[in-house]
Amino acid sequence: SDFSRVLLVTTHEHIVQQNLRSGVEHVSLADGRPVRLDGPLRRLFGYARIVIRLRKLIKRMRPNIVCAFRVKYAFIALLACLGLQTTVVGAERGSPQHLSTFWWRFSKIVYRRCDGVVFQLEAVRQLYPHVVSRSTVIPNPSISPGERKRICAQDRAPVISSALARWDALKGIDTLLRAFHMILRHHPSYSLWLFG
Repeated sequence: SDFSRVLLVTTHEHIVQQNLRSGVEHVSLADGRPVRLDGPLRRLFGYARIVIRLRKLIKRMRPNIVCAFRVKYAFIALLACLGLQTTVVGAERGSPQHLSTFWWRFSKIVYRRCDGVVFQLEAVRQLYPHVVSRSTVIPNPSISPGERKRICAQDRAPVISSALARWDALKGIDTLLRAFHMILRHHPSYSLWLFG
């Protein structure tokens, strides 16, 4: 299989801020018309438009694998790939404790239908016993305790870089901003860089 080309597909009309590596292309499914999700009927038609656009893109590009982050997008990917014999991998990077009862139960059905699932934590993986054999854990990178000892506050620039996350209330960026405001009182030279 050739994995030299990657399509980063988004459902919103926004510009990817990062410089993408060679072989990585950003494609937006937005068609200029906002997908209105206020109300069950509009939500249904909005998601149907996304599924149809994604299916057209998958038919045209014929990817080896479609990897969808979070249960809602894994479900959209599964619908878009029906009958296309395209491998669908779900990626659950959050905690199901934040899901409503409906989405928690629905996530068990959706991930069971995926060809594979990637989890961020082993503890979350264990909450989905029906997919353990077709799943893996890819944790966020961290600094080992030995590395932490070598990093000294005096040896680094006064920059706190944080919130490498999507802009979502679930991520608590508002809490981070309030906390950083308190830090600024004691360390006015510090700056906060947010990436999302």
